[in-house]
Amino acid sequence: MRTILLPLLLTPYFAFAGEDHFITGDEWRSMVTGKTVEYSINGELFVREYYWPNDDVVTMEVSGEQCFEARWDYDPSTNIFCFHNGPTACFWHIRNTDGLFVRQADIGLHFGATQEISAISDIRLSCTSAPIS
Repeated sequence: MRTILLPLLLTPYFAFAGEDHFITGDEWRSMVTGKTVEYSINGELFVREYYWPNDDVVTMEVSGEQCFEARWDYDPSTNIFCFHNGPTACFWHIRNTDGLFVRQADIGLHFGATQEISAISDIRLSCTSAPIS
């Protein structure tokens, strides 16, 4: 049963990743440097991030309440992006025919909610500004 159960648990995730394209660090950097990115879960704004030019620093605003800076890096061997501020949070960035998405990467196989990248804008994030999408 265990040999069957694990593949069944992973099927929804890997179906999501199968023909889809993992966004690389270079691709991500070219898409977001100097821009604000908005992420939504089930259509609701979850987090906004501003990616500073010439640095691996991002300013994040979570649910319109918390605002902080974090360092980010990319591991090309796993296609995982990690954000470091307190506990490290790691994600896959994925492009498919439906758009751009972020999926939490967790070694314990406790996958978080899929986040849709709902907007990328040249507007610089101010932790008090209105959503751009």
